[in-house]
Amino acid sequence: MDIPTPVPARPTRFLDQLRTFIRLRGLAYKTEQTYVFWIKRFIRFHGRIHPSEMGTVEVENFLSHLVLQNNASVATQRVALNTLVFLYLELWVNGAGI
Repeated sequence: MDIPTPVPARPTRFLDQLRTFIRLRGLAYKTEQTYVFWIKRFIRFHGRIHPSEMGTVEVENFLSHLVLQNNASVATQRVALNTLVFLYLELWVNGAGI
């Protein structure tokens, strides 16, 4: 759907905070959908551990899983990687975290 998911004025849930951050950055709604999809997959892959408690090893394990077990295409790998770069660099390093 092309209707953005509503988020509370003061979001407390991680994904609502993520959506708010993406919208404040002025990114396209399709980008928001893609980033939320891949971040959810990343979190679920690691047993629902919060991304702030994970790092390089978990990112490498997830990306390796996409290639080795899912036979993900190069384009899919690139999207997943760019999503995680956004999560860790833009959100926590440049965005001061949520």
